[in-house]
Amino acid sequence: MFRKSLFVIVCLAIPCLVFADTIYLKNGRVIKNVEVIEEDSFVKYHKVDQEISIPKSQVDRVEKAETETASPDVIDAYKLKKEKARDAAISNKESADKKEALVDDIKAIERETDYDDSAVMAVKADIMSISDRSAACNHIRRKKEEITSTASIGKRYAESLLEALLKKPDNTEDMRKYSTVKKELRTYSEILNMLNERERKLRCD
Repeated sequence: MFRKSLFVIVCLAIPCLVFADTIYLKNGRVIKNVEVIEEDSFVKYHKVDQEISIPKSQVDRVEKAETETASPDVIDAYKLKKEKARDAAISNKESADKKEALVDDIKAIERETDYDDSAVMAVKADIMSISDRSAACNHIRRKKEEITSTASIGKRYAESLLEALLKKPDNTEDMRKYSTVKKELRTYSEILNMLNERERKLRCD
């Protein structure tokens, strides 16, 4: 009650901009005290810096009311608020579009990135050069530990690059680094697969 009285007092002292349009929907819902803008197929109104559109097929009727006279300063402040809300919406849309494009690029990298075959073959040749079975098995175990540790560091680095890209999708240098790291990780995976296969053939304990 006190807050309502205070609002009335303030409006009497300073001209206020009050919207009193009412939208009656066919489902019985009533939307009061809004600024209504009617277009060909939609009825639009503003609510907390958002523009909401309702198809006219869902609207029963709109009752327009006169707005109280507002001072130029109040009107300018209201227009500025709407412009800022519009600019923020545009900025959010552009950011969402960039992130969507980034996700597509990342999927393409993960789908198309190949491994370094020469690196895999070099490790395989190193293992095959050891004729003693026990020595070969020990070497495979050490190599697997080394590759697993390096791959773990690479995964964390890739995750940090991905987080940075989500904040700044236009960073081409981070995208290049991410692509390089993904190729290295794919190579490590292939090396581990080869080592596991060789370990099975040697029947290492």
